[in-house]
Amino acid sequence: MEFSEFAGLLYPIIGGGDTTGRFTRKLFEKITDIPVSKVDDNPLIDQSDETFKSYFNGTRAIRLLAKKINPYIDVTIFEAFIYSFDEGVLFNLCSAFAKECPGATTKDIGERLSELFQSILLSAVGSKKGIRTKSPGDTFKDKYGISLVIEANGVCPNDWCSNELEVDIDGRTQLCYEALKIDESGPDTYENCVAVCPTCYQKIKASRDPSTTARLKELKRNMLFNEKGSNALSSEQLEQDIEHVLEKISITPPEELTPLNYDPVPVRQKISKDNNTLYMKIRYCVAAYFIKVDEWLKQMDQEGKQKFQPFCNAMKINYMKLSMQNLPQPVIFDKLAEWLQTNTNRGRDACEIVVAYFVQKCEVFDAITQ
Repeated sequence: MEFSEFAGLLYPIIGGGDTTGRFTRKLFEKITDIPVSKVDDNPLIDQSDETFKSYFNGTRAIRLLAKKINPYIDVTIFEAFIYSFDEGVLFNLCSAFAKECPGATTKDIGERLSELFQSILLSAVGSKKGIRTKSPGDTFKDKYGISLVIEANGVCPNDWCSNELEVDIDGRTQLCYEALKIDESGPDTYENCVAVCPTCYQKIKASRDPSTTARLKELKRNMLFNEKGSNALSSEQLEQDIEHVLEKISITPPEELTPLNYDPVPVRQKISKDNNTLYMKIRYCVAAYFIKVDEWLKQMDQEGKQKFQPFCNAMKINYMKLSMQNLPQPVIFDKLAEWLQTNTNRGRDACEIVVAYFVQKCEVFDAITQ
């Protein structure tokens, strides 16, 4: 496939109000990570919109430009760019590129298009020399992953930005963020890294200065302070506090419970049909205990004994880590209950009731696509 064909298929779907020249410039910007130190030699800045328009129309070959940007190609940036669009747009991209990316879905169209774009550039250059498929931020993603997203409460912490770092695609929670090293001269540690949205990542990378670094350090300090003592996977204090709720579950007689007077819809939508035993267990727990558990958790939050949101985050991060291993739903449910039981030394049944509560609260399990 030639670049002009590739751009021509993309433009009607994600071109927005851009001219073909500006849109084509954006495509090349979204497939490269050119260091600030190279700004004076940035080949994308030197090109006019008319030149990019000729690349779009196919009247000018991209070989020379592709050769210049070859050492800076970063497919992960283009993936993030594609996944920044909503599900309907992703579906249209799958349809438009059905021939070039057979079998593509809204879950992998970003990767498929990134690979296709990279192959087009490689063909134009005629060499793989210098291609870099991972950005430095991927090192942080591999080491710290979703912990950075949870730390930011799922929202880009950069000033004047409120983009979500998690998006719902086909009923599944997908991460949409970049791991940014705060101080480029500092160590590769968790304390020197922050999760931001793809848009802010590109802006900061393109115009970083001392004041930006100082502000990022301040934001990170605030997040670390807010999360101090509540490590999402093993916070002893968090589980010590939740013990009070588990104890109430164990000692409250059935006649004091307030059952739901309706069918718990989220449970029905989130448990696959081949897991009927798990569905019946969660359905019973939710129907019998949801109202009381919700009341107890929020009451303890008001009394200052248990922070409700950090515990929600802890449950969610554990779920997502298990989900990323593609484990069956019954195994995930059992492991979450086991995690709670291990850290609280409370009865298994009470722990399963709390996990079921979070299934209904939509923190555990994704909706099943019909």
